[in-house]
Amino acid sequence: MKNLSHIFIIILLAASSLKTYGITQLNKKFKSFHLSDIIGNTEQVQVIVSPFIKQEGSQLRALDSFRWTSLEDSIANFHRLNLPHYVSTEKILSPNLQQNLGAFGVQKIKYQHKVKDHYFCEGETVAFQFADGKISIKLNTLKITDHKTPDLHWDHYQDFSTLNLKIDLSSECVFNKNGKLIEAWKLNYYENGFPFEIIVDSQNQILKKQNKFLNINATIQSYLRNEIEDEDTLTDQVVDVDPDFEGFLVNENFSSKPVGETPVSNDDFEYIYNPVTESRSFEEATAFLYANVHLEYFEDNGYLWQGPRPMTVAIHSVFGVEEIINNASYKPGSQTDDGRPEIAIGDGDGEILKDLALDRDVISHELGHHAVFRSITQFNGDPVVLHEAFADYFALDSTGNSCLGESICADPRSAIQNGFCWVGANSNLYDTQCLRSAETDLTMTIANQIGLAAHFKSQVLSGMLWDLRRSESDTRVPGIPGHGLDPAEIRPIVHNAIDFLTFNSGFRDFIIALLEADRAINGGSIISAKIYQAAINRGLSSYMTGIDCTDTSCDLENLPAISSNTDSSTISQGVFEEKNESSCGTVSEASVGQFNFTFLLIFLIPLFITIFSKRQN
Repeated sequence: MKNLSHIFIIILLAASSLKTYGITQLNKKFKSFHLSDIIGNTEQVQVIVSPFIKQEGSQLRALDSFRWTSLEDSIANFHRLNLPHYVSTEKILSPNLQQNLGAFGVQKIKYQHKVKDHYFCEGETVAFQFADGKISIKLNTLKITDHKTPDLHWDHYQDFSTLNLKIDLSSECVFNKNGKLIEAWKLNYYENGFPFEIIVDSQNQILKKQNKFLNINATIQSYLRNEIEDEDTLTDQVVDVDPDFEGFLVNENFSSKPVGETPVSNDDFEYIYNPVTESRSFEEATAFLYANVHLEYFEDNGYLWQGPRPMTVAIHSVFGVEEIINNASYKPGSQTDDGRPEIAIGDGDGEILKDLALDRDVISHELGHHAVFRSITQFNGDPVVLHEAFADYFALDSTGNSCLGESICADPRSAIQNGFCWVGANSNLYDTQCLRSAETDLTMTIANQIGLAAHFKSQVLSGMLWDLRRSESDTRVPGIPGHGLDPAEIRPIVHNAIDFLTFNSGFRDFIIALLEADRAINGGSIISAKIYQAAINRGLSSYMTGIDCTDTSCDLENLPAISSNTDSSTISQGVFEEKNESSCGTVSEASVGQFNFTFLLIFLIPLFITIFSKRQN
């Protein structure tokens, strides 16, 4: 008894805000139980008693095992402590409760609350007993301030006509309004073909409204990838839209906010527009669709969203004081006014670039930066090259096409001469073009010699990843062989390699991260040896000191401590600055203010592209 008195004193001091009613109940109901720590009061929305949770705010916590004889006895004592005497409980009988947890030896019971014969409109108790006997109990209901049994009477002929709703189903229930229990009705009805539920009082005042569905399956009609590859054929595609936003293109992950225009909305959740006569609406719906499609690609490969959301998708964007529209960008949440990340898409001037919002690769590339940003957060030097390489590769891998942004070069000759578009190694110079390509014969040696900027230099790394999946007999890239791996073998390695990188990773880190990802996934395999050889083929040998590989595996145990960012100084800023007046900006240290901390789709280095195009041909 002496020890029990000490415990009671500690409880009393720690829970000074607990009302006398609660302390008395605590003393009566728990006198025979050993509880090492109980704190809190009874006014919280949710009461949790669990052996796994420490003190937090005003919630009731118990940090020791309960000494009750059974789970149901535990719940009965718990209810007596936390619910007024006139509130009874009833077990919810459902065979599905044990469907998942039963396999782990966990017993689960749910209870609903009621006053006399009327159930609460909302609120429940859920309890679990683990295989080791420990118990967790969760009570979800507002605190009830009525200590006397409330006098409740329902009009069984309540008239809901003033609501002007087509009621599908109604039921009487008890509603907790600011601690007082009142008569209420739960009504189910349909609005624009979708189910909703409201709770009303005796005066038909709406106490609560909620939809009885999650995201709506909206239909957006657009190209699968772009107008060139799809030959102007439009396809109905399904995407989730949050119904709480009244038909606007918003869901958990993305929010469409076109610059300078009212966003499109549709109460029927069908976004079908004519690409010519309704081009602005068509572009907005398409950009929103492509963002969701590429996120699904990432999620299929294990990606979990990082940071705030929804991400803003802002088409019709302009960049910098010169109001450039031939570009697109990604900004992390730390660089936006509302704290949420943003993809901004320019329209293109129609002479050099065009229809950026209508090419899936553009949106996919910018979203790729968001996935990479969880590890690489430095915005200059080699880390930017890695950012661009990963973002490009993920866009290309999701479509299986090595040509990035093939539909956005308005006039091939003008676009290439102005430094925007790139030509595949075996392409006629003005016959086909890509914003960037994974099938150039560019090596890091050449890229450093001619001083390519980050976006174009990144083709060395994205090309190296693409080499792994090209067949060994593929001769489309002169002098650089393929390695014949299945894309499905490479994909998890590339996606997981990001998590082995640091905020300022460079080219050496890039190679090691791929090898480490292969070790984590496959225990180290012949894929590592092929990664090693592909890196050598792309002129990356100088970044591979100490990486010991054979024809079948690589040794990462004794790597020397060598700085991975030795190449940052080789990125020529001089030529870029000379062309800066015609550029879309840069993410290097020489950036103009408007572009700091922004990943842009394009750098303009016309001289470098002209040199390299001539070399190829």
